[in-house]
Amino acid sequence: MIVHGNGSSGSQGPREALVRRMGLVFARFRSRPSMVIESIDSEAGELFGVPHGDLCGDPRLLRSLVHPDDRGRLDAAGASLEPLRFELRCRRVDGEAIVIELATEPFLGADGTCAGFDAALRQMVVPKRRRFEVGPAGDPHETELALWFDLMTEATAVALFLVDTQMVFRRFTFRPREGGASLPTDVLGLRVRDAFPDFPGFNLAVQRALGGQAVREGMRIRGVTLDVHCAPLRDADGEVCAVLGVALDLSREVSLEDARRDQEAYFQSLIQAVNDGILVNDPDGMIEYVNDRLARLLGTTARAMIGRRIFDYMDKESADEARANLQRRRGGAEDEFDFRWRRPDGTEFWSLVSAKPFYDGAGTHRGSLVAVTDITRRKLAEEAIQEAHDDLEARVIERTEELSDANRQLKVEVQERRRAEDEANRANKTKSAFLASMSHELRTPLNAIIGYSELIADEMADRGEDHFVPDIERVHGAATHLLELINDVLDLSKIEAAKMEIHMERFSLGGLTRELVATSMPLALKNDNRLTIRCAHQDAEVISDRTKLKQIILNLISNACKFTRKGSVDVEIRLGERDGVGELSFEVHDTGIGIPEEKLDAIFQAFTQADEQVSVNYGGTGLGLTISRRLAQMLGGDITVSSVAGEGSTFVVTIPIPRSL
Repeated sequence: MIVHGNGSSGSQGPREALVRRMGLVFARFRSRPSMVIESIDSEAGELFGVPHGDLCGDPRLLRSLVHPDDRGRLDAAGASLEPLRFELRCRRVDGEAIVIELATEPFLGADGTCAGFDAALRQMVVPKRRRFEVGPAGDPHETELALWFDLMTEATAVALFLVDTQMVFRRFTFRPREGGASLPTDVLGLRVRDAFPDFPGFNLAVQRALGGQAVREGMRIRGVTLDVHCAPLRDADGEVCAVLGVALDLSREVSLEDARRDQEAYFQSLIQAVNDGILVNDPDGMIEYVNDRLARLLGTTARAMIGRRIFDYMDKESADEARANLQRRRGGAEDEFDFRWRRPDGTEFWSLVSAKPFYDGAGTHRGSLVAVTDITRRKLAEEAIQEAHDDLEARVIERTEELSDANRQLKVEVQERRRAEDEANRANKTKSAFLASMSHELRTPLNAIIGYSELIADEMADRGEDHFVPDIERVHGAATHLLELINDVLDLSKIEAAKMEIHMERFSLGGLTRELVATSMPLALKNDNRLTIRCAHQDAEVISDRTKLKQIILNLISNACKFTRKGSVDVEIRLGERDGVGELSFEVHDTGIGIPEEKLDAIFQAFTQADEQVSVNYGGTGLGLTISRRLAQMLGGDITVSSVAGEGSTFVVTIPIPRSL
């Protein structure tokens, strides 16, 4: 039977009787201006324990019957245009708690919005729970609760606590982590604020939970970093009767996270401090990280570059090259190369790029780590040197052509004068005579290059433009090497043309020894060798060509130092007699690469070395030993050699010493 606001009722048919047996009660709720029951079955009075006529039209009575936390559900149903099904916790007038299930069907007002809903109500059968109480010691329920607390704290490093409505600790157990800080556990019977007076946040969290909220807070209590969860416990009537809390010790995790942040900040500061640009991109070239140095080189900011592709900072040619390099790094290749970048304003700069692939823990290719060094100045210097080299090369070609013309003319003249001589001998003599006569022409331009390069290097250093000095020093070194080569060729030519003169003089062996040490020591140090020069006759004076003798010994020491790395070079100077004639000998022993036995006879031939690989690795012209032996023979002596490949070589120079000039 439906009861309307005036309490009238209609007849009850078979359908209504069937509905009654199912326990359903029908009602109409109107949501405007406030939620009220417009009409309801008379059986509703039994459901709520109040006369059914009083239920209609009284919004305050309706809200008083619904649990405060569930009133929002009722309001939401009054505004919804969709059918709903939900439960409401309610309380009868006699205080008994019940649960009502509602199935709603909204109806519209004149303005087309939801004006309320029709609902079928049914009381849910809910088993009553025992009211939560903390009993005395020995109570079975209390013993069970204590056992549950102990089992939980044994299983993991947590704090478990139970607080009653008076904010008093009824349970508090804590199992600290191994090596971690501990919390006091002698707080039973104390109020929360008395147990932890210095931590009002803990007290506030428990208060909020007693107010019905589930609370989660991070806090630090007595050196322990905790993740605290507080949940309200409700009795059978739905009232909060206690707070159950769990606190996880996160001290170690927080410490590790702090250490991780510190380490990340440390490495970030290192990356920002380096003078090179640093970039990380994914396998497709998307920029994931870039330091400020590279951003400044590209005339932009790191923030603007993140998420863009590296090709945005290149012209088409460089972008094609970069795509090929990305493909190579997918295969695990590492690259180092010169590379041209383009800034957003269209300007360009050159860099030395070192790029390596990197992988995740599963070995999957994640992208590339790229280091970028600005070499714009070097490139400009290289271009300037290349222009100078091209100009010099053109001049050399021009001069060579002139010399070639002169050489051809000279050959014609020689052929006319010495037609009767053997063709091969005539060609050799012509070459030697030409080189001997052209010594001034060849040396003068080289000396000029050497001198001017020294002046330019000093001037660049004085002006603070030190970046040009290394390139100028390379020019100076190349010219010096070429001059030494020409000197060797000219010396050999003079010897072959019989124009090399011997100048005998008296000199001290001690003075010669000191000169050899001073000149040879830098040669030894260059390859980390240990040089020892011994002379048992420091005070003795001998007669010979001092300059030629010094040239011979220095050449042998130079070869020993060049072909020995991190080894030793020992020189022994002896003065004795042979067949009644004074004899001066120099023994030069090294621990270098040695000479194969089958090559020993060939090393004194002009332009010959032990093998082609030696020439490639160590340089040289193959004239040094030839000139040294020729000079020794001009002084009446000779040079002999013994060697074992891979173990070292020993050269012995013997020179006869006249008794008087």
